[in-house]
Amino acid sequence: MLKLGRVDKTHMLGFGKKKFYFSCSDLGMNCGYEIRGAKSEEEVLEILKIHAEKAHKMKLNDKTIEEIKKHIKKK
Repeated sequence: MLKLGRVDKTHMLGFGKKKFYFSCSDLGMNCGYEIRGAKSEEEVLEILKIHAEKAHKMKLNDKTIEEIKKHIKKK
């Protein structure tokens, strides 16, 4: 048996933590791309920057990033 002392085993193993989710379709785009299970809002944005450039031929500006942040969900 794994002994972790007073550390919350559930929290340490990632169970019970909410993960971040985003879908391009939430912004009204005709795109089925989704990000599930990201550890942070920052991770979602880093992944989206790459997706936006490759799939949509666009760079994310401050206004677009703020709109994306409104649609990032915790599940």
